[in-house]
Amino acid sequence: MKILSVNDRIKKLREVMKDKNVDVYYTTTSDFHSSEYIQDYFKEVYYITGFSGSNGSVIITDEKAYLYTDGRYFIQAESELSTSKVILMKMGEKDVLKEEELIAKVFAEKKYKTLGFDGRMISSSLGKTFRDSIGDGEILCDINLLDYVWEDRSELRFEKVYDLQITYSGESVLSKIERVRDYMKKKNVNGYVLSSLCDIAWLLNLRGNDIECNPVFLSFVYLTNDKIYIYSNENANVKEALNKNVEGTEIYNQIIHKKYEDFYEDIKKLLVIDSSIGNYKLLVDLSMSSYRLLKILEELKIDYVDEFNITTAFKAVKNEVELENLRKAHIYDGVAVTKFIYWLKHNIGKIEITEKSAADKLYEFRKECKSLIGLSFDTISAYGGNAAMMHYEAGKDCAILKPKGMLLVDSGGHYFEGTTDITRNIVLGELSDKEKMYYTLTLKGMLNLSDAKFLYGCTGLNLDILARGSLWKLGMDYKCGTGHGVGYLLSVHEAPNGFRWRKVPERNDGCVLEEGMVTTIEPGVYIENEFGIRIENELVCKKAEENEYGQFMEFETITFCPVDLDAVDTKYLDASDIEMLNNYNKIVYEKISPYLNEEEKEWLGKETRMLS
Repeated sequence: MKILSVNDRIKKLREVMKDKNVDVYYTTTSDFHSSEYIQDYFKEVYYITGFSGSNGSVIITDEKAYLYTDGRYFIQAESELSTSKVILMKMGEKDVLKEEELIAKVFAEKKYKTLGFDGRMISSSLGKTFRDSIGDGEILCDINLLDYVWEDRSELRFEKVYDLQITYSGESVLSKIERVRDYMKKKNVNGYVLSSLCDIAWLLNLRGNDIECNPVFLSFVYLTNDKIYIYSNENANVKEALNKNVEGTEIYNQIIHKKYEDFYEDIKKLLVIDSSIGNYKLLVDLSMSSYRLLKILEELKIDYVDEFNITTAFKAVKNEVELENLRKAHIYDGVAVTKFIYWLKHNIGKIEITEKSAADKLYEFRKECKSLIGLSFDTISAYGGNAAMMHYEAGKDCAILKPKGMLLVDSGGHYFEGTTDITRNIVLGELSDKEKMYYTLTLKGMLNLSDAKFLYGCTGLNLDILARGSLWKLGMDYKCGTGHGVGYLLSVHEAPNGFRWRKVPERNDGCVLEEGMVTTIEPGVYIENEFGIRIENELVCKKAEENEYGQFMEFETITFCPVDLDAVDTKYLDASDIEMLNNYNKIVYEKISPYLNEEEKEWLGKETRMLS
C-alpha cells in the first residue's frame, strides 16, 4: 500500500468532502470521551497533518487546511508541518482567530453551507459553539469522513480492567455513589450521564489499560436514583472486577451492564422511559459529553443541568489514605530518578547515551519498584535545543548526549500508591551564564510558589505570579500554565485545579484550591534552538492556621529528588531563596539516602550540599 503524504491525504479528504457535500470538515485530538490522551484509533489530527502533539484540531476547507494548537507545541508544530501546506494557528496569540471565528469567517466569505465532524468526538459545548457560528448553515455530525481516507486505521482496543482495593482508594464504591446521589438530590435531577473515563474509573474503583499511560477503560455510565447502567466492552471483564467492590452492598443489584457500542441507542430508549414520569431532569457536563448526546437530549426535549462533573471535584480532593499512599509513591519515584541522575552523571562521555536510551534507563530504575504499573506519560528526554519543545518525544534518530549542556527529563510513573510527575534538568557539562541565569530564576519561581501561604478562597490564578515574577521582570515568560492537577492512578493531568496567570475556560483548572488537592508546579524557560529548562515538583494543598483573618492554606511538597546545584548561580537568589533550597535539599537527603548504596549516598550528599 502506497504511503500518502500529508498533502495527498488532505487532497483525498477533500474529494470525500465534495462527494458528501461537506464544505468544511473539523477534527481534533480527542475520542468519544473528550480525553486528552487517546488510542491510536483516534489520532486523526496526526494522520491528516503529521502533528503528533496531544492538543490539536484541524479545519479543512476546499482550499486551505489549518492546525490549531497551544503554546506548548508551537515550536514542535512548526517543525512537523514544515513539509506540508497546513497553516499553523497559534492559539491564544494576538490576531489569531479562534476556531469558531475562522469557521464563521470562511462560511461568510465563501457562502459555505455545511460543516462536518464526528459528533461522537466533539464535545456538546464545542458543537453548540460551532452551530452558533455558522448561523443558518447545516451540521453533518453522524459521519466520520476519515473512515473513507484512513485505509489502515487501527481497531478500538479493549483490555481487561482490575479493581482498585480500598487500601489504595480509601473510599468504597458505595460511599462514592451515595455522595453523587446526594448531590443529584440537591440539584433536583433524576439522572446523571458520565462520559469522562477518569471520572468513571474513580467512581467505580476500577482501572484499565485502554489508553497508553492512562489506567482507564472505554465506558459510559448512566446513574439514576436506583439504577447504575454501565456501558463497557464485554471482554473488559468490568462486571467481574466491579463485583469485588460491591458484592454484598445495597447497590449490587442496582448495576446493569450494557454493551459499549450500544450506548447512544440505549440511552435514548432509557431517557424516553425515565422522562415519561414527568418533571425529569438530567445532570450532564456538556464540556465532557459528546455533541451526539446533546442532539439526543434536544430531540427528546430532555430538561438538563449543564455543569462540570461533580465527580471531577470529588476525585480532585484526595482522602487521607490516598495522600499517605502518594507520599510513598513519591519516595519510590524519587529514588528511581535520583539513581538515574547518578548513573547519567557517572557515565556521560564514557558510553554512548542518546535521549531515548536515557529515557529507557530511567524506566529500568522505575521498574525496580514492584508497585510500578507503568509510566504516567511518555518520558520527555530532551537535550539542548530539543528541550525548547515542551513536549518533545525522542525517536530512533534522536540526539546523542555530550558532556556539555543539560538534559531535560520530564517523567512519571503509575504505582498502586498513586501517580507521579517530575521534571529535572541534569547538568552534563559546561553551561553558559545565560543557561545558569534562567535555570536559577526558574528554580526561584518553583521555590517561591511552593512556599506560598494564602487565604482560603484563592485559586491558582491568584498565586501563579509567585512562579513567573522573576522571569517577567526580565520580559521573559513560558507559553503554558505553571501547574496542573494530578489524578490518583489516573490521568497525570487532572482538573479542576492548576496554576496559570490567565483564565483559559476550556482548561477548567481555575477552581478554589481545596485541602487535599495535588498540583504540580513547573515553571520554565524555552529558547528555540538553544535550550529548555523546567523544574517540577508536586504539592499537596493543606490547611495552615485559622485566625481572625480567615483560614490560611499552604503547600506540602511531596516530590523528593535533587535539583542540580551545578546550574545554580546564587547571585540571582536572595537569602530566603537559599534557605528554602537548603531546607528542601536536607529533606531530599533524609528521605532518599536510606535507599541508596554507599557510593550513591556519598554523591547525593554533595548534590544536596548547603549553599550560602
